[in-house]
Amino acid sequence: MSALSAVAPIDLIVAVHLLYFWHQPGDELASIRASLRPSGNLAIGYRLRKDMPRASQRQFPAEGHRLYDSDEEVVTLFHEAGFEDIQHTRQEPAPGQSAGGRLIIGTSHE
Repeated sequence: MSALSAVAPIDLIVAVHLLYFWHQPGDELASIRASLRPSGNLAIGYRLRKDMPRASQRQFPAEGHRLYDSDEEVVTLFHEAGFEDIQHTRQEPAPGQSAGGRLIIGTSHE
């Protein structure tokens, strides 16, 4: 995360569908938290394994990527990385879609 360090401190970081590709998600989240200013926020959009397309459910793990089976897994990662005031929401599926998305927001207080 040296690119983040170069522009730190950061007020807000938003990422969508990135969480699956981190092989050490706790380390990545801790590095991001260190780049945030006090009261800075990280917002990550994601889907659970069961809500992802079947091809992704098969291919992602086969390629070494991580899928999450519960929102609690993601909340725990945020807690362990030192985020506080964690807010978690779930969006209902739009008409014609089979699954909604999820959003987790954590605040850095250091």
